Amino acid sequence: MSAPKAVTKRRRLLLDALHTFESAARNSSFAGAAAEMSVTSSAISHQIRRLEKHLDVDLFDRSGKYPVLTKEGERLASSLEPLFGQMHSAIDELKTSSQTVLTVSVMGAFGATWLARGAMQFANAHPELHLRVLTSDDLVDLYAENVDLGIRFGAGAYPGLVVELLSAVDMVPVCSPEFLAHHRDALRDPGDLQHTVLIRDESASRDPRLPTWTDWLEQVGVAAPQVRCALTFQDPSFAQQAALAGQGVALGMSCLVDADIAAGRLVTPFAHRIRSPFSFWLVCSEARAATRKVASFKAWLHALMRTPDGA
Repeated sequence: MSAPKAVTKRRRLLLDALHTFESAARNSSFAGAAAEMSVTSSAISHQIRRLEKHLDVDLFDRSGKYPVLTKEGERLASSLEPLFGQMHSAIDELKTSSQTVLTVSVMGAFGATWLARGAMQFANAHPELHLRVLTSDDLVDLYAENVDLGIRFGAGAYPGLVVELLSAVDMVPVCSPEFLAHHRDALRDPGDLQHTVLIRDESASRDPRLPTWTDWLEQVGVAAPQVRCALTFQDPSFAQQAALAGQGVALGMSCLVDADIAAGRLVTPFAHRIRSPFSFWLVCSEARAATRKVASFKAWLHALMRTPDGA
């Protein structure tokens, strides 16, 4: 194990006073610095006096009508001007980046269903923005990860964030048209689902309030305490893909499967839906909620999800 690096002690810098001095030196007057920094000339003079006292050196010669840089002042000014120039450039670059990149955090299934399909539509409508999508089924710290907007699946309680409902969720059985045609005689009533290939995802195992195949069957009058699922996937999007591929019947989230139903890629062998206590929510910090890029994305996503086929 390597030895820890020695800590280098640095003398405290009066950045506000240094910034004031750099402006006064560059403008060759206190009045010019005052105009640039939107303060009074006396405030400029006060900050420079404070810096001189801190450094124990005269930076301006005040013996004449106007203050003139001393040799020490000229030396400091020549060092500070490029440094503050670099700082302003770095801040401007960061501000430009934060204005043009829109970072969205979303659970994988929602990202695969909606954002992956509609991303180019958003890009074409907003060429000034670059959409960056982060996928995770875990809660992401929007502040720590520098995320502009999160799309979360839950009960809607997200303290400290601006929360907006995106979509309520119903659970509905879905399969491919080919699977239903092949098994039509074996799927005459909901109870027959117990004897076919059922697909489930593990999202319901994360919270006992989330509906399962047992819950759906009980709501249609079928007692099924032990439902056997032939296929289990961790991610809802994989369960949905398996259903699209004709592997069996999945219990799909309405907002994830409705576009495929509208397009005829999926069908509902039985139309009964049960409401999930969890919904999809848009969440962001109060500061970012007021930005144009977040407002633009919210408006686009709401409009996209109102269309039956997601197009």
